[in-house]
Amino acid sequence: MSQNDSNTNTSQVIDRDANQTEENLSEQRQIRREKLKALQDADRNPFVVEKWDITAHSKDIKENFDAMEDQEVSIAGRIMSKAYHG
Repeated sequence: MSQNDSNTNTSQVIDRDANQTEENLSEQRQIRREKLKALQDADRNPFVVEKWDITAHSKDIKENFDAMEDQEVSIAGRIMSKAYHG
């Protein structure tokens, strides 16, 4: 799907919901629509699927850290927790 197709689909969703008045929308939905409009006005597609070239997984890095120390790796994922040390 091209970015223009995605923008068209997004516009259709907004047009479909345009008959609802702003007073009837929840505050959260209003904020989301404002953010969506700002992205669209900046020619950004918030629904685009991005992909990265992954060269290693966290388990492999942890198990082979010494062997991989001088290698550049690319990983992807979510940060599930962060340990704070102090």
